[in-house]
Amino acid sequence: MTELTHAAAAIHDCPPHSVGAVLAALRAYGYLYDGEDAADVLHVGTWLEADPESHRMGRDFAHAMMESAPDAAFTAYDAPRDGELGEVNTYVPDLGLFNAPCGADAEPMFRRSELLKLAAQPAADRDRALRLPWLNATSRMPGRTVAGPPRLVARWTLGGPIVVPDDTHADLVAPGPIATEERAREALARLGFAQGPDWRAPGGSCWPTSTAAPATAA
Repeated sequence: MTELTHAAAAIHDCPPHSVGAVLAALRAYGYLYDGEDAADVLHVGTWLEADPESHRMGRDFAHAMMESAPDAAFTAYDAPRDGELGEVNTYVPDLGLFNAPCGADAEPMFRRSELLKLAAQPAADRDRALRLPWLNATSRMPGRTVAGPPRLVARWTLGGPIVVPDDTHADLVAPGPIATEERAREALARLGFAQGPDWRAPGGSCWPTSTAAPATAA
């Protein structure tokens, strides 16, 4: 991290099929502002500064990420503010979530009594308390650009089925009646897709469309 701020997040690693979910979480918690129609490209290893009005969002972001993109690795931190310590959250799939109070440098902070207790613990336990396994793991994750899988267009008439055209195989169909957008999202999920932007009617067509990104494609 070359420059510290009040709050920031970085994605250390992400498989292509989770790019959409990660970008959605970054936007939802104020780390990205490029809109839903932006390209599904994630810059791994880049620190993203949070909205100046956000505070104590790192923990909520971490739990949202673990739910929607459990195979991605990341760090999110909030710097000290109003006399309170900050908080750092680092997640690596094989290690789980590390959470601790932190200073302005995003490094974990401990009371003297806590450090004395750590000194008496086995080395492996002490290393985990100091975040060393997470730092070692993320240091081996190179910065890179990861593109999400290609998006497809799903067509749906209110009350009818959802059709995802496929030029190489048979079209994927979620049978109707599908009467609400919530049911439409559920139907897409059963087909293995995550809905992109809201349904909208293109010019010259009576079929509302939505961009559907494969949820499980590698």
